[in-house]
Amino acid sequence: MGKRNDVVDGAGADALRGGLVYTRKCGWIDLGHARPDGARVLWDRIRRERGSPVRGNSAHIVPMLQDMERFGIRIATGSRFRVKKGLSIAQKERVALGIYLRDCLFRQFL
Repeated sequence: MGKRNDVVDGAGADALRGGLVYTRKCGWIDLGHARPDGARVLWDRIRRERGSPVRGNSAHIVPMLQDMERFGIRIATGSRFRVKKGLSIAQKERVALGIYLRDCLFRQFL
């Protein structure tokens, strides 16, 4: 269970290795488990259309990975998503947000 002094400002969360941030969509997020750099990597792969190609070259497979490490033990979980190529930036932003929120909301019930 977190303590009051674990709560941090979400604006600087990408530079922190731990702490708790509250979001309207996902509730409390423990930065020790949900690293902001995972969302950054996901966005980079979608924006640049980098991922495993799909036959016909009309889409690519984008992985969404989350991991944590402590005491030399690393645990990871992830999913793969097929994303259509040639989307506008606004469409890519919606896809990335949808993947991130799906992953965030799904993990609440595990």
